[in-house]
Formats: sequence, C-alpha cells, structure tokens
Amino acid sequence: MEITREMVEEALDFYRLDDPDYRKNCFDCVEEIKGNEALGETIDMMREAFFVSENDEKRSLLRKQTIKEIFKGVKSNYIGNVVFFSGCRQHKEGIKKRGFDEFQTERQIMGVRGSLTFDKNGLGMRYFSWGSVFIRCDIIKAGSLQFERVIHSPSVTYEPQRCAHLHIPRGADISRDAMVRTLKEGKEAVKKYFGDGFEERHCHSWLLCPYLKKILPPTSNILAFQSFFDITEMDKDAKNDILFFAFRKEKDFPIEELPEDTSLQRSLKAALLRGEYIPLGRGIVKDRF
Repeated sequence: MEITREMVEEALDFYRLDDPDYRKNCFDCVEEIKGNEALGETIDMMREAFFVSENDEKRSLLRKQTIKEIFKGVKSNYIGNVVFFSGCRQHKEGIKKRGFDEFQTERQIMGVRGSLTFDKNGLGMRYFSWGSVFIRCDIIKAGSLQFERVIHSPSVTYEPQRCAHLHIPRGADISRDAMVRTLKEGKEAVKKYFGDGFEERHCHSWLLCPYLKKILPPTSNILAFQSFFDITEMDKDAKNDILFFAFRKEKDFPIEELPEDTSLQRSLKAALLRGEYIPLGRGIVKDRF
C-alpha cells in the first residue's frame, strides 16, 4: 500500500492533531517513503497483522520488535505514525459498522489521539499496538473501564478462545461502588457492540497481584478491585508494568530515583528496592458480577 499525503492529512484532521511540527514530521516521512515498493510490502504486512487479523498470533510476534527494526532504513521517526494513519478510513467504517454512539465514537478518537501523542519522538511499538485495538473497533468504554474484544490463538491455553479483556485507564475509579456499576454496564455494552461469545471477562494486571495485599491497607481501592476477580498469579514479573503504569517510567529507569508522591508509590518503590518479586495477576470476573 502506498501512503499518501492526502491519506495522512485526513487522519490528522479526524484525530484532531493540529500541532504544526507534528504534521510536518508526518508529511516529511510520507515524502521519504514515497515510491518504495519494498517498504510497501512491509506496510501491508503490518496492516494485515494489526488492523485486519482476527487472531493475535501475528501481532504477538511483531510486538517483540521495535518500529525501527521492522522498517529498516527509514530515517524518519514518524514511520509508525504514518503507517498507523493508513488505518483511519478503516476506523471510520468500523465505527459505523459497530453502531457506536456519540460517546463511544468520542472515546475512539481520544483513545487513538492519546496513543499518537504520547511520545513526541514518534510512535513506538507499544502504542502502535495499543492504538490498533481502536482501529479494529475492538474496544469500548463502559463505566470506569475499557472492554476489549479478544480472540486468542489456539496455543493460548490459559483463557478461552474468545473473551472480553478488561483494561484500567490511568486514574480510573476502581472503588467498590464504581466497579459494581462498571461491570453491569460493561456486560451490557459488550453484548450490544460485540455480540455473543465474549461473556467471560478477563484481566491481566499488576493491580491483580496477590502480593499487593502485603503492602496495602485493607481500605485500599486496589484491594476492593481485586475482590471482583478470581485471581491466579502469572509467571511474569510485573516490574516493568509497575514502572510504566504506577510511575510512568520506562523499564530501565533507576529504581532509587523513582518518585514517592503517593503512599502506593512509596510502598512499591520500597518493595522493588528490596528486590521483591511481584508477578502479574490474572483475574476472571466472578460469576455474580
């Protein structure tokens, strides 16, 4: 697929990206990659994996690489951005097909906009992958949480092939009352927009780690959040997730320099400095919710 300036401009307008420098970087990238047939094949591969495929197996393989590794030889840091913009028209069509109302449509636009503007140095794989969930219209907002329509490859044995995956936006209200409302609204919204087959609701998160019961008070909203799930530990260290979601730092950030602005940050930092192993938690929403 050839990515044109007109295609990128349409996406910039749709996602309300009006920063002049941002737009110039995108247009410069379009000029750099113009007419590169070999690159076009790589773009088609990325589009198929992230924007079209129902199965997550292809995406999982590509997530192990960086954008720069995938698009070798491209000088512009905005190659991920312009490739992502090639999915804008598909996104618009998906919004209509799903029958998203005004609220859900706005969440779609803002979800993508947040991904595209997180790093001023260009779109990395983490946010390319996250933003693609919106391009496929596989995610909705209900109450405090986001609910993602997921179809796993047969090799994923710890979950059903189809489920709704719960995501916790930064600053979400996860108190008991909010969660009761959210899970009820989410169940109805998943059926309305995704249809049957996604009744089981799963969540993988450092917030579900049983270890947190050791360092948080009984009144903690995080522990209230955990009470809605049947939880098991995953065989994966949650350190990088904690750094990113609790501190907004990347995986190589020195632990001793982490901020201590909240009691949660202070507790987590102390645990990391002690070398505590904190695994990710895997949770399934309890039947009564």
